[in-house]
Amino acid sequence: MKKALAAFIAILLLALAGCGEESLRGEVIDESDGCLVLTGEDEIFALRLNGTILAFTPDTGTFIGAQLDIPDARRDGSMEYEGENIKVYAADGALISGELESNVMRLAGGTEIDVMRTTIFGDYYRLNDGTELLREAFSVGGSNSVPEEAAQAIEAYLSLHKPYDLSALLEAAYAEYSANPEEFAYHSVSFDVMPSTVSEDVAYYRATVSIANVVVSDNVRTGSYAEYGYAFDRETGEIIDNRELFTLPWDEAREALIAAAQPSDAERAQLMAEKLTPDGVCITDSGISLNYPEGVIDELSLGAHIDFASIPAGLLYAWAAPEAWNTGE
Repeated sequence: MKKALAAFIAILLLALAGCGEESLRGEVIDESDGCLVLTGEDEIFALRLNGTILAFTPDTGTFIGAQLDIPDARRDGSMEYEGENIKVYAADGALISGELESNVMRLAGGTEIDVMRTTIFGDYYRLNDGTELLREAFSVGGSNSVPEEAAQAIEAYLSLHKPYDLSALLEAAYAEYSANPEEFAYHSVSFDVMPSTVSEDVAYYRATVSIANVVVSDNVRTGSYAEYGYAFDRETGEIIDNRELFTLPWDEAREALIAAAQPSDAERAQLMAEKLTPDGVCITDSGISLNYPEGVIDELSLGAHIDFASIPAGLLYAWAAPEAWNTGE
């Protein structure tokens, strides 16, 4: 439902953008003289709405805290607001593209965290004064040939079991902000999941986690990157432990995987086997990828791919072997 709503908003914004003079986005902070008062990227402005606000009505019953996209804003004079002269815009319609939730988390020192949950761009975690600390994006793409109920169960599981600690990321961002507020730029984390293959009984997914937490310049950040593999029941969407896919006990299965990957030397092979975790195994149309976080094997993140033709026969149960391996695709 959320994906359909996001797509609808994006299409409608494009359709309406050509009908007006200016496209604006802002967060509603007040109502005054029949207008909504919004804070935009660079200024506070007022909106006189001649039509309707589309998408959804906030649970609070007020538009205060809602993020609006206004595709056809037209200048309509100015007004006094709290002792300042601000621009007024008129529009025939607006879209709610986000909703503010207050005090959703509390940091170790007691600092309360709000979040702006947007329909397209993810969640923006911030302090009560509006200072952004962290942007979180989460997406699950494709159906992977599973029923709708299974797809919903898969997305629900992934949303509740993200392979990172959001609280720790927020603590780190707040610590950096506290040390140097003037130079601080928000941190970000993205968790993107895409189908990788299917078997008779299993829907496989590859997930990537990108964390950007050090600002080098306006356009360059450094951080970390990791990949993970997930397996779900193709009919129910129930999670399957990756260790259950193999006919051998896990310790033996990972030894077989490392041997098939053909590391450069015995010492490296032993380290790769010891450090390989079940969620580091990603099964795809072309074979099996082995993934390690940065610093575990080398300074950078490490991955090895085993072509399906090189995987020992019978290592996976028949019901777990991807259909693509049987067709040679």
